[in-house]
Amino acid sequence: MHSLKNNGNKWSKMDNIKLEKIFKENKNDIQRFINSKVYDTHLAKDLSQDTFIKLIKTLRKENYNEEGKFLSYAFAVAHNVVRDYYRKKKPVMIRSDNFKVFSTLESKQLNKEEEIIKNQIIDLVKDCIEELPSNLKKVVKLRIYSKLTFRQIAEQTNSSTNTVLGRFRYGLNHLKNSHRLKQITDR
Repeated sequence: MHSLKNNGNKWSKMDNIKLEKIFKENKNDIQRFINSKVYDTHLAKDLSQDTFIKLIKTLRKENYNEEGKFLSYAFAVAHNVVRDYYRKKKPVMIRSDNFKVFSTLESKQLNKEEEIIKNQIIDLVKDCIEELPSNLKKVVKLRIYSKLTFRQIAEQTNSSTNTVLGRFRYGLNHLKNSHRLKQITDR
């Protein structure tokens, strides 16, 4: 049983030795736990360090008597560190030919922050669509917003299906290369 007692602001060398022993005994378990959440060993090491810093600060403020519960407590702190990391993480869009902005943004449950980010991205995409040349904009809007088939768009615009397909492809390429959208996808 380890006992760490903070006598006012005096932290003894013995307390540091006990603390170091506790961390050495549990370091690998905590790091494995974090790695199971982030799937990146370098990031897991960074988040483990953040976890240990939080644990040290907490343990130094309060009296701590280990009764076999330290690891559970450390896992709870690690879980919060990982959760905070994901909350602070900026949205990243993956580049792919098959990438669909609108299908990615359809999420089951979003927290307030995610909802705000989603709406900002949708507004940005809409603004970028409005900046497309009119012939491309019309095809993109009919396809995405009205969910018309290429054949229906061709009939509505008095164009061939191949022309509509080409305009849609060019419209998406314009969007993909849009400076404003690249700022999001390059993060």
